[in-house]
Amino acid sequence: KERKSTPLTDKVSSLVLNFTKFTVGVATVLSATCIGLRRIPDPNSSSSFVLQNLMLGLELCIAVIPEGLPIVCALALNSGMKAMKEICNTRARTMSAVECLSSVDVFCTDKTGTLTTGKMTVVGVYVPGSEFRLLADGQAVKDDICAGQRSVVYDGPELDLIMSSA
Repeated sequence: KERKSTPLTDKVSSLVLNFTKFTVGVATVLSATCIGLRRIPDPNSSSSFVLQNLMLGLELCIAVIPEGLPIVCALALNSGMKAMKEICNTRARTMSAVECLSSVDVFCTDKTGTLTTGKMTVVGVYVPGSEFRLLADGQAVKDDICAGQRSVVYDGPELDLIMSSA
């Protein structure tokens, strides 16, 4: 099964890559400056000043890279899963599903509440005071909407909103 990256993982990967490039650049400039000035970080050490300054740059890289970033992301997604479970009585199997669902405006499920194939067809629309049936396999055009036995043209604001989101 092919695993697709989510928008959050793409953004975090980009952030870490840019942060790493910046840190390596700063460490390189710092080490080169210290070597150029012949500054020795630890005068009591027996190793050469070039090696000491390169180690200083490496230590800077290790110290600056955020170790807690994956943990913070996982905790944020976990709290989103808990909120979905408590508020909406919804269960997500993976944390990446929470991230993808956070930007959903319209959510359709089958009668059992599960998403099986990822493809669904709208066959009916219920708005306050009205019920509409869509013909032609849910691919509704203006002449394919029925209210009871008669065909209707969707011109109400509620139905316009639903048709624009479907």
